[in-house]
Amino acid sequence: MLRTEKSANMGITSRFEGGFSLIEVLVSMMVFAVGILGTVSLQTVAKRANFDAVQRTTASQLTFDIFERMRANPDGLSSYLAAPGASLGVKNVMATPLKDCKASSCTAQELAARDHWEWQRSLNGALELKDNANSGGLADATACVTGPADGSSGLYAVTVVWRGITEVPTNQVIACGAGSGLYGSDDEYRRVMTITTFINVD
Repeated sequence: MLRTEKSANMGITSRFEGGFSLIEVLVSMMVFAVGILGTVSLQTVAKRANFDAVQRTTASQLTFDIFERMRANPDGLSSYLAAPGASLGVKNVMATPLKDCKASSCTAQELAARDHWEWQRSLNGALELKDNANSGGLADATACVTGPADGSSGLYAVTVVWRGITEVPTNQVIACGAGSGLYGSDDEYRRVMTITTFINVD
């Protein structure tokens, strides 16, 4: 009789142990799944942050590139300025200048036109190709250059705009690229960088 009760108790204990083991496995799987989802979410956020950082760095480099071109060609400063309401970028692609100033001599205005064209190609990523498509530069770039209309010494500003991958509050102060349709219906994806520098003509 005692042996029978002992055997029955052992059977009940084994079933309880088996039940607890199954629950532990399920809990472990749930914790693992939550961990995987957290890791994937973290990677997504990191990729977005990295994309924005790379685009901002590229915009900064391009801005200083055109500033150096302008400083090297002081007689043509007025030719670098965008006409009111005009801009460079994917929506306003310049035609290839007739003169290659590296192969032949150019006037200050011709050099400015060549610089503009080369700089626009850098903005749009045309210098880096993958499968015959632009793969560098900025996403949906737009750029505006402003300064003294007569090309004299003074403050010159370069604004570079590109499309981000997350929404941000709309910048109503800077008009460059606004309302172009490239950055969402309310420009909520528009990223803006403006750098101002003094250029001395003398």
